[in-house]
Amino acid sequence: MHTTQQNHIHHTIRLTQSPSRTSLQRLSGVEGLLGAARHGAYRLELVYDLSRLCWSEVVPHLEQVGIRRKQGLWQRWRDGLRDLQDQNLRDNLKHTPACCSRPPVGAGRHP
Repeated sequence: MHTTQQNHIHHTIRLTQSPSRTSLQRLSGVEGLLGAARHGAYRLELVYDLSRLCWSEVVPHLEQVGIRRKQGLWQRWRDGLRDLQDQNLRDNLKHTPACCSRPPVGAGRHP
């Protein structure tokens, strides 16, 4: 996973078969999914807008257009990690940093 802009996420996923052109065209109609392209014979590179979609919302769209991902324990672990990363990035985008290197109000006070 990597980001090109602040909220654009790139994932390369492993598939059980090469995606058809029809499947890729049908994915282009998903709102928030910015790109889907073959990346080798059995890999698919996805780019989506984190402000509109998260990984757990992308997966049903893949299944709906007939794109089959590899299954198994390792893949479920990766899916969980991608969900966690998306949630952390969304939280970071919402965060407003403290100004002028000052600690937040109430920091350093002991009860």
